[in-house]
Formats: sequence, structure tokens, C-alpha cells
Amino acid sequence: MGKRCEATISKNSHCQIRRFEGPKSRNKPRPTGSKNRKFMLKKLFILAATATSTALLVPAVSPPAPSAHKTTKQKTWADKLNFLLPVLTMPAAHAEGEYWDPKLLPGTEPYPLTGKTIDGKELSLANYKGKVLVIDFWATWCGPCVAEIPNVKATYEKYHDQGVEVLGISLDSGQEPLDKFIADRKIPWAQVLDRPAGDEGNAKRYGVKAIPFVLLIGKDGKIAAVNPRGEKLEPAIKEALAK
Repeated sequence: MGKRCEATISKNSHCQIRRFEGPKSRNKPRPTGSKNRKFMLKKLFILAATATSTALLVPAVSPPAPSAHKTTKQKTWADKLNFLLPVLTMPAAHAEGEYWDPKLLPGTEPYPLTGKTIDGKELSLANYKGKVLVIDFWATWCGPCVAEIPNVKATYEKYHDQGVEVLGISLDSGQEPLDKFIADRKIPWAQVLDRPAGDEGNAKRYGVKAIPFVLLIGKDGKIAAVNPRGEKLEPAIKEALAK
């Protein structure tokens, strides 16, 4: 503790941790105990909020789950840090297209989706034929992903009756945090718990290296838009519905 983190902000709003160095003044008293944790966490939240909009996926690495024997207070701190660490440990930003398979282009056929939804239904893109489908690669530990959910939910509720569906492809390490998050946030659309990083899961098949990643599939079953996040989502959906 007592170290200061400097971050480089790139044009693509990613955060690169550049270096760690000691405090500028050794005479300045350092916060201790819970005050120190609050001080450091506040710094981390400010850094995460201003520095990034994408969390990189690290192969074969998942955020650690809080130990069952920890106190409620310890779990709270662990949960907060697990939420931030994937954001704050990412390398330098690359061009956006390097975060997914470059063959994913509007007008092309999407790759197959395999597995089962968390309620046990077999997953297939054929089930969404004639619908406009939003495929959302995400995780509960990913801050930028969680920040996107209110927009996705509002758009889903607005256009669901017109034939819009959402499918979440979760990269969580287990189903328990996913189930709890979905229940707490009242997320109504189907979810798939993807295979761990490094296995032949849907994220690997689509070449997804950073989340959130959104793919919009049109009524004809072809890709309508690639990564239409935030304010780009609703116009892309309206355009796909009009075709």
C-alpha cells in the first residue's frame, strides 16, 4: 500500500497502467486500516471511471470469487476490487477491430452458437430466425459491461414487441454470480454461461478478446451491425427492423 498508480489515457478510452512509484512526500502521513482501503478504492474507481470503456479478456484467468469464510465486510471489499481489477490491468489499447474476428462484417453469416442457456434450453441461432437479435458478450465482473445494461434493457423493453431479442453470452467463471446478478437486476433475456477462457467456447469462436462486445443479427440471419454499443444500439436496431 502507499504506492501511486499513473495511467495513460489512450484515444480509444482504454487504461494502461504505466508504472508504480512511491508517494511524493515521505513526511505525509498515510491512511491506515479501513481509511487506507477507502482511500485506495476511491482512487481506483476514479481511474476506472475516467479511463476505460472496455475490459480485456485474459486467457485462462478469471476474477477470484470471495472466500466463503470471509466476513461480509471483507466480501464487500473483495467484490469491489474484483469489479475493478479486470479494468485496471489491461494493456495498451489497439484498434477496435483487433478485439474480435475481423471477418465479422455486416452482411456476412455469423458463426454458430453452441451450448445451453442457463435454464437448460439448447442454443441455436435458428431459434431467432425472423427476429432482430442482439448478442451481448459480457460478464458480471466487467464494469463497462454492467454500465451498458440499462441501455440494453431500455432498448429491449422498447422494441421487444416488434421482434427484438437479446442473448447474453456470459464469461463469468461460474453460474452462481450470474444467477444472482440476473435476479437482482431483473434481466429478462436468455443467458448462456460460456466455456472458460482457452476452451472452444462461443467467445473464442467469434475471436472476442474484449468485452462488452455486441453483435446485431438481422431478420435474415446475417450480421446487421458490429459492436453497436451505447447510443449506436437503438439506431442500428431500428434500421434492422426496417429491412
